[in-house]
Amino acid sequence: MEIIFEQLSQQIINYKSYIFWLGAISFAIFIFSLVSIKWLVSLIPSDYFINKKTMLRKNSLVGDKCFGYILDDLYATNIDNIDDLNLLRLKIKK
Repeated sequence: MEIIFEQLSQQIINYKSYIFWLGAISFAIFIFSLVSIKWLVSLIPSDYFINKKTMLRKNSLVGDKCFGYILDDLYATNIDNIDDLNLLRLKIKK
């Protein structure tokens, strides 16, 4: 068992500079991936996670449990938070 540890320590001493540069390059790639992750994710198409076969089968772009409501005097409604939902409820009651 001691022979294996001696050989291993000798190999580490012999390849010390290679091990250092391998670690430095690995660290640089890691930092680059952390910095560039936002850019890389922005390259993914917007419909990448949508199951296109289900959309075509149900003939729907929004889903099968979605209901539409026609609003007068509104061109578009974007419901992002609870305030938008409450505003929409007020508009529907009028």
